[in-house]
Amino acid sequence: EFCWKHWVTYCIAAMPPKLECDHRRALIYFKQLTRCVGVIMLLKEQRFTRDIAACISYAETLGSELYSTLSRLRVGVETRVDATIDIRLAKRELAGLFDRWSARSSLH
Repeated sequence: EFCWKHWVTYCIAAMPPKLECDHRRALIYFKQLTRCVGVIMLLKEQRFTRDIAACISYAETLGSELYSTLSRLRVGVETRVDATIDIRLAKRELAGLFDRWSARSSLH
């Protein structure tokens, strides 16, 4: 239930397919997307964090494009560059990981 509540709160399905790093809502979307990794960590390893750096670091262990997307977003949002980053693949990967690990988790 805890995982599901966080997953629904972060609501990646409602995010746009691309984020403009200098847009006023980009930081919020970046944090929500990144914190979904913390939910995956809880499901997979029974550890939870909302810390952005820890979530990005953990995304690297997932062996996917997710780490690259989150890292580029972080730099873009922090420097407010005029860049647009496609997050569709990251959203798809997170949804797949959530489905896989929530089905296997002993937490639900």
